[in-house]
Amino acid sequence: MSLTLDQRPVPPRPVPRRALPLRLLGGAGAAALIGLWLASLLVEPPAPAALPPPVNEPLWTQGEGLYRITSEFGMARSVARLRRDGARQDVLVIGDGLGAAHHARLVLHQAGPLDQPPGSFYLDIARMAALAGVAVTRSQLPQAVPSRFGSLDVAELTLTEGSSQRSCAGLRLLVGEPDLRLTGFACLGDVPREAQAFACFIDRLELNASRAETSLAAFFAKAQMARPACVVSQTQVRNVERPSRIIPASR
Repeated sequence: MSLTLDQRPVPPRPVPRRALPLRLLGGAGAAALIGLWLASLLVEPPAPAALPPPVNEPLWTQGEGLYRITSEFGMARSVARLRRDGARQDVLVIGDGLGAAHHARLVLHQAGPLDQPPGSFYLDIARMAALAGVAVTRSQLPQAVPSRFGSLDVAELTLTEGSSQRSCAGLRLLVGEPDLRLTGFACLGDVPREAQAFACFIDRLELNASRAETSLAAFFAKAQMARPACVVSQTQVRNVERPSRIIPASR
């Protein structure tokens, strides 16, 4: 029996992918990475996000006054300033310093989101006075007296401004709605006065309603209707000049 050889050409066997040399795969991967890197250099990167413009406006700006007060002690001059968060502050001044026959300084602050809750009577009065260059060297305990705007705290103070020293009354009134805070002092002559007399002085405070916001105008309109009789009662209040326990100014 004879054998016959198959003379047909044998097709080449495909090389399995796993049989490719590792160096060839590494070289191809490196070339691909280099190509991607070169392509990224040709693409312009996106522009950075625009930054907001710098805020150069001051925290407080000057505004038009909202309040006025006229009494036998003189007409007050006023200064107003506004804050970016909606707060405003009006300052009313009668007389020129503690050496004047009559001197009063009232600060009406309509609070905004940046404001902290009110502090103690003494701290609020001391801070207000310090901004005017006046030091509170001693203070008596405040007493509450009625006014057409609500309960007014009144206390006898000893104030110092330079070489001048004088006994005056510290005043504070806090209104919940709108958030209105009145702090001040009044040195109304050398005659001893009842605490209620200072409430009568505050009762003469008036609002320019055409410039005020709705809630503030409504508050003043209601207060005007509820204005109490400005009568000093010896049985209801004591004289703010009468000696009593003194609170040290360093408290």
